[in-house]
This record gives sequence, C-alpha cells and structure tokens, in this order.
Amino acid sequence: MVGKLAAVLVLAVVSATTVYGQHDPHFVGNRTVLVHLFEWRWNDIAEECERFLGPYGYGGVQVSPPNENLIVDQNPERRPWWERYQPVSYKLETRSGSEQEFQSM
Repeated sequence: MVGKLAAVLVLAVVSATTVYGQHDPHFVGNRTVLVHLFEWRWNDIAEECERFLGPYGYGGVQVSPPNENLIVDQNPERRPWWERYQPVSYKLETRSGSEQEFQSM
C-alpha cells in the first residue's frame, strides 16, 4: 500500500512539473511565439536573434541538442538529423559549433 501511494505521489509531482512548464516558458516580456532553429549553427542563431527574431517580437528559440552525439555517417552531406538525439557525452561540441559559441549565443 505504501509503495503504491509513493508511486502515485511521484507521478503527481512529475505531472504537475510538466504542466507548470507550459505556463512559465521563460519568454521575454509578454512575447509568446517560439521558433525552432534545428540544425542551425550557434553563431547563425545568435545573428538571427539579433537581426530578426528579437526586433520582431519572438519570445524564444528552440535549438538542436547541444551535446556531443553519435556520428552515423562521416560524410557531412549525408548526416541525418536524428543522429543529434544519440548522445555520447556531455561535451557541448557538435556540428552546430563549440561550447564557447553556444555560451556566446
């Protein structure tokens, strides 16, 4: 009985946390529009935010996972988008750029 109660409590806390995230997305000011810039380089995202997205009222940017990932194909022309979701470490080095570029963005 105690185990079931603990499981229900954990499920309730996790559910409440995910629901709360929708109500506080950490947008700037009263902005509400999010743009997905998957597969973009960090420096290009920074430039796009300064040049277009910020001035035109966008509230946030979602990017590809920044951590080092499995490389499925050595040919950069044939590397699939989904390889980014195959993490191999916590290093912030990907084909989008370096850790320094990510922080600068």
